[in-house]
Amino acid sequence: MLKTIGFNGYLASVGLNLFLRAGLKINGTANDIISVASLVFVLMYVWNDLKKRSAKTLISQGIALVILVALLAFAIIKGQTYIAALPFFEGWETPAKWVYILLVLFLGSNLYIHINEKITNSKKEAS
Repeated sequence: MLKTIGFNGYLASVGLNLFLRAGLKINGTANDIISVASLVFVLMYVWNDLKKRSAKTLISQGIALVILVALLAFAIIKGQTYIAALPFFEGWETPAKWVYILLVLFLGSNLYIHINEKITNSKKEAS
């Protein structure tokens, strides 16, 4: 029941947020509230999985996420300025930046998945 409410609520909040931003061109407090609500719905969706994990595992995964997000943001910002400075991409800056962003996010997500597997496997072996 909680999983269904979380999934449907997340889809509704993302759809409403996209409609307000793209359809009505409204950017404001309502969009921020809807974004926080979508986070709450995601937490409702994964609540049963979160209850199965220990507090140490959740804290270490949260720390890994915060550090990795900061590193990825730094890499994306520096990479975009580097791409803009190269004369090779003259006229092709936008596609090059999109490909770079997607590549960094893909590599970062794979790294985060690998780190989470190591954290969960080490906690299971210690038990």
